[in-house]
Amino acid sequence: MADRPLFEDIVRRAFDANTRYWESVSRAATDYVQTVTKIWADAPIAWTPGVRAPSSRATAADATSGPALLLEGAAGSHARAVVMISNDLDREAEASVHVSALRGPDGRFAALEIRTSPDSVKLAAGERAPVTLIADISDALVAGADYHGEINVPGLSSRGIPLIVRRRGA
Repeated sequence: MADRPLFEDIVRRAFDANTRYWESVSRAATDYVQTVTKIWADAPIAWTPGVRAPSSRATAADATSGPALLLEGAAGSHARAVVMISNDLDREAEASVHVSALRGPDGRFAALEIRTSPDSVKLAAGERAPVTLIADISDALVAGADYHGEINVPGLSSRGIPLIVRRRGA
């Protein structure tokens, strides 16, 4: 009669087979994570979880969801604010400064234009520059009401800065 393997040998071989299996699975998972990480690192996009993409049509709900730049003044005045634009890219970049149309509390677009000085910026990698925003506050704006929009610098920023314009009450 042939010798049967001892129970201990069977358990040892099963344990070794199980160990080799999980080592292979671990190597495959590690290779997968490294490959996907490299794909995302090399992708020509920027994405930050929880940050919405810039839009040319900001709404009151969008602008009130976080901090915003406020331009406020009495009727007939010029409200001003300065924002710093930075080039966080690893190359020189030139981009125009855009301000979206402003929406009033009723959801309609307001006849209000925000001027920027300068209109565009050309910055070396790591360089910063101030941009002045100027709003002519008119009687057409409802006193105390918020008019929401967004400032954006496509090519330098993946998201806009919420903007509120308000006419002070009399």
